[in-house]
Amino acid sequence: MRDEETDRKRVYEIYTELRHQIWYVSACLVGEIEAEDVVHEVMMELMTRIESLDGRSKMEIRAFVLKIATNRCKDILRSCEWKTLSLDALREKGMEWPSEQDEPEEIVLTEELMATLGQSLTRLEPEYRIPLEFRLNRIGTREIAEQMRLTTYTVDKRISRGRKELKRMLAEADYYV
Repeated sequence: MRDEETDRKRVYEIYTELRHQIWYVSACLVGEIEAEDVVHEVMMELMTRIESLDGRSKMEIRAFVLKIATNRCKDILRSCEWKTLSLDALREKGMEWPSEQDEPEEIVLTEELMATLGQSLTRLEPEYRIPLEFRLNRIGTREIAEQMRLTTYTVDKRISRGRKELKRMLAEADYYV
């Protein structure tokens, strides 16, 4: 019979060690607000699956926990709740924002492009969108591969295919990139 108090302490230790990484990965995928919920849900799920971590190394536990977080983010991205990215979310991702010195026409065009880009990003298949969003947040191929449990070759291919698909979507929307 398992000691519940020991399990709670173990989950708390894992939580204190990995909460920032879980939040960062989640924030990259679904935004800061949703990331808070993902961290909470991952810890709740971890509590129910703590037995499966017995005898595993720290790296295996980290990979396991981040996989739970990534899967939860995929669920959110598939849900109806997640339809478009706001202009503010794109700005947070490092996208160029018009300055006050720009001409009004340029500002409108930039805002339209940002909105179209955000909508196109959310329409990408998760297998292409997720690595592409990681890359937009300046995360390296190796780290993306580790977090998604893929080879670096697969990550590079998915990023390349995601970019091509984004370019196609923007061209259909009359934005030539």
